[in-house]
Amino acid sequence: MLRMNVSQKGDRVRVSLDRWTARSRNIRGALSAFGDYRQTRHEEIFDKQCDPYGKKHAALKPATLRRKRQLGYDRRILHATLKLRGSFDLKVRGRSVDWGYTQPYAIYHVRGTAKMPKRSPLEDSRGLAPQDARKLKQDLKRWIFDK
Repeated sequence: MLRMNVSQKGDRVRVSLDRWTARSRNIRGALSAFGDYRQTRHEEIFDKQCDPYGKKHAALKPATLRRKRQLGYDRRILHATLKLRGSFDLKVRGRSVDWGYTQPYAIYHVRGTAKMPKRSPLEDSRGLAPQDARKLKQDLKRWIFDK
């Protein structure tokens, strides 16, 4: 049988519960911390030339590599002009954090085309990558319970 006696510290328990409840209503601080992390993760994803889940992007075709060499572009995937990388946009709004790219052609990298495989630096229908989900949970826990 499990018993719990909170009579001596009942007031402290109530204060803690009230504080946690109040902090869980305004999680902007936790989302801002996660946003900072996600900005750094965005850079890492581009540098590793993979999707957020760690899967390497499909190799570039030889013709693409030749064209990049002729134009003096970086040979790495999604590094030719760095416009896509530089268009990363993240906003914390109330109880949500949204991110994406402002370059109109980003959709072709996210979804792929008939001539180009998907090379998405964004999450897909699977949701957050496991390491990102862990970080968000950690930030929320710290924000609600450790302040």
